[in-house]
Amino acid sequence: MVGFKELLRRLKVQDQMTKQHQTRLDIISEDISELQKNQTTSVAKIAQYKRKLMDLSHRTLQVLIKQEIQRKSGYAIQADEEQLRVQLDTIQGELNAPTQFKVTTSKTIILKFVSGGSADKKLCNLQAGILYTCVSYLQLELPF
Repeated sequence: MVGFKELLRRLKVQDQMTKQHQTRLDIISEDISELQKNQTTSVAKIAQYKRKLMDLSHRTLQVLIKQEIQRKSGYAIQADEEQLRVQLDTIQGELNAPTQFKVTTSKTIILKFVSGGSADKKLCNLQAGILYTCVSYLQLELPF
């Protein structure tokens, strides 16, 4: 009978150990869920702080620009500033040139409509004669 009593004792000990392990697993799962909530909160706060940092950096840059303008008011423009201004004016002139980007873009859009490449036919409700007139005008203005 010693064997059965020993088996019964071992079974009770195993049940106790199983309950302890299950209790520990429950505690660990609660900790994990709490850590996941904290992580979600932390990620949201980090995103909020990044946005705030970007806003403050932009404001700081604006203040520095105004401060530099105040500091340099009354002084003549330096050579490197003049070169930069000329480069920016050149770029702006290229972008605003009618033969460069504006007309080319318009021509591309109209050719897309003429060739039937438009998936949305409601976008272009022009009569055939008006569309032909536009295309012929663009062809006269800038040859392909």
